[in-house]
Amino acid sequence: MAIVRFGAPFRRIEDGRFLTGRGRYVADIDAARQLHMVVLRSPHAHARIASLDTAAARMAPEVVDVVCRDELRADGLRGMPTIGTVISTDGRPQVRPHYPILAGDRVRFVGQPVAAVVAETVEQAADASELIEVDFEPLPAAPGAEAALGPEGPQLHDEAPSNLCFDWETGDRDAVERAFAGAAATVEIEIVNNRMAPAPIEPRGAVGEYDAASRRMTLTACHQGVHFLLDDLAHVLGIAPARLRILTPDIGGGFGMKYTPYPEQALVLWLARRTGRPVRWISSRSEAFISDAQARDHRTRIALALDGEGRFLALRSDTVADLGAYLTQHATRIPTSGATITLPGPYLLPEVHARVRGAFSNSVPVDAMRGAGQPEGTYARERVIEAAARRLGVPGDELRRRNLVPREAARAEGMLLGRALVHYLEATGRGEVGDTIRLRVEPSGHVTLVVGSISNGQGHETAYAQMLSAELGVAPGEVRVVSGDSDVVAAGSGGSSSSHFLQVAGPGLQVVAERVRDKLRRVASHLLEAAEADIEFKVDEQRLCVAGTDRSVTFREAARAAHDAASLPADIEPGLDETAYYRQKGAAYPTGCHVCEIAVDPDTGMATIRRYVVVDDFGNVLNPLLVEGQVHGGLAQGIGQALLEHYAYDPESGQPMTGSLLDYTLPRADDLPAWDVTLEGVPNSNNAMGVKGCGEAGTIAAPPAVINALLDALAERGVTAIDMAATPQRIWRALQDAALREERT
Repeated sequence: MAIVRFGAPFRRIEDGRFLTGRGRYVADIDAARQLHMVVLRSPHAHARIASLDTAAARMAPEVVDVVCRDELRADGLRGMPTIGTVISTDGRPQVRPHYPILAGDRVRFVGQPVAAVVAETVEQAADASELIEVDFEPLPAAPGAEAALGPEGPQLHDEAPSNLCFDWETGDRDAVERAFAGAAATVEIEIVNNRMAPAPIEPRGAVGEYDAASRRMTLTACHQGVHFLLDDLAHVLGIAPARLRILTPDIGGGFGMKYTPYPEQALVLWLARRTGRPVRWISSRSEAFISDAQARDHRTRIALALDGEGRFLALRSDTVADLGAYLTQHATRIPTSGATITLPGPYLLPEVHARVRGAFSNSVPVDAMRGAGQPEGTYARERVIEAAARRLGVPGDELRRRNLVPREAARAEGMLLGRALVHYLEATGRGEVGDTIRLRVEPSGHVTLVVGSISNGQGHETAYAQMLSAELGVAPGEVRVVSGDSDVVAAGSGGSSSSHFLQVAGPGLQVVAERVRDKLRRVASHLLEAAEADIEFKVDEQRLCVAGTDRSVTFREAARAAHDAASLPADIEPGLDETAYYRQKGAAYPTGCHVCEIAVDPDTGMATIRRYVVVDDFGNVLNPLLVEGQVHGGLAQGIGQALLEHYAYDPESGQPMTGSLLDYTLPRADDLPAWDVTLEGVPNSNNAMGVKGCGEAGTIAAPPAVINALLDALAERGVTAIDMAATPQRIWRALQDAALREERT
């Protein structure tokens, strides 16, 4: 296979095994003598557990163990961990209630684990779980943040009066108020960022094992990083991290949902230790809808102040964020720093103030999902800018052009046509995580790369192979990537999240590759009896040459010699094994412009995206095929949020109303347009490769582009506001309501 250069559209090398069924996921793993775990979950959004009897379940055929809160307490297991502390405006830290692995005296959302059964087969465990007798005393439920914060909302946690976790703000409130007081025009709207179920193609799963001789535990799980999961679970189990190993095989999508630890992971480890046998748990799809971390779910009032020439003076927002019943790892960071860091976007906005209140509710806990706050902030800003443009009678693109830091008419027969242009600006790789890269060249010339970042669909194997081909001249097929093993991957490697992979792993790989080249030059100078300064590393020829002569050795010959201690001089240590840790200084700021054209059938409310045009700046691009794949996936999720996806709860009972793929609508191919993507890059000055993140751009820009285009189409019928997901029913209802208002006036 030929050398692949930086920037070449090189096809993914891992797809062959995925497309032929040779991927290896958690559900493909069967440990010897394994047992199967089934989790009994709460059917109530809010209830007191008056009693819990497991006697009948313990007597069921082939049942090995049944556990509930009492066994957990007896073994001293801790609750699920939460990281990060948001400080409220009054100086008080966020409330951090105990998040039990198995419910104690109360359940607070449908799907909360109550007990676990371990049996010889999953069917036997499921049958036994139905024999557990739980006396639930239902309590009033508040499945939404606003109901939970209201005066009539039920109290979920004693330490959180009125269910308020934090009341946080950023920016200069007084300066913003002065700007609004002196503005020529102000516009304020209320928007909803609907709750989402990330719904990756692979449901979660976990296999726990315990070795009595070494007293070590091993967890195999689909997860986006091994070391922070190792530390978290070691804390929950009350053991030293050295006594736990985390393995991650192939991952069928994560989107941030597989970045947080879960109760089931702790349970399989603990039960493996209790039973002395491996314990396996694989989530069903319906189980995933009530146990996987969900996302978004913000209600925001956002206002924009403008001068007489339509220039932005100030922006203010007030958000209520639904956190769910408990806090996960990143739940409080997402609506605060995550959503507000890019709230000004690429515009000249002199003053910005944001207030965020986080509320506990009787719903599944939320965490990160592709963009982790920045889609929410961008959606709010771009919606209010579009509202201001309509108020001022100025085209949206013109108003944006006036405020950046330095239309043709078309109508389909009988259709309402709308267009919108939005800008986005994202912050990625903000120095929050780093990665340790270890590069080993074998005597054969093959290369082994050990990394902390874990691919969950992005094409990491291809990217690494392409970089090493460009750096060392090795063929991509000669590169082996090792990740997802806490015993092998160095501590401190942050896993995969927030589009930081290439910004962190790429420059780190360049460092270790340069060190390998330097050592190979030393080896070649010895073999060729020439000065090291005269040795040239010719990547294209896979050869090290004496400058100005025809004397040379191949890459493989030099690599083989580097491992031969007997033939090396004393000042050259045998081996080709280099390690480097890299953390980017500062952030990267991918940005871009998305334009959406949408047509609406007023008789049915059906919206069809006619055209979708994207221009993205991701800095230098390693592989345009990988980048376009990431953009396409992000657009699919962003359009899905705008038009199709919404995780809904019954407002009275808190019961999920979208508990399966029969009710929760994921986008299909015929829901998506044939988009036009152009990559125009300004190199990132904060890393040597000049790269920026690309994985979240589509989820950030698509929701405001689609909804603004939709409102443009509906404007002539008097529709001025619509919330996501803008389903045909919601669009049709908005048109009918507008027609009734017109009749009354």
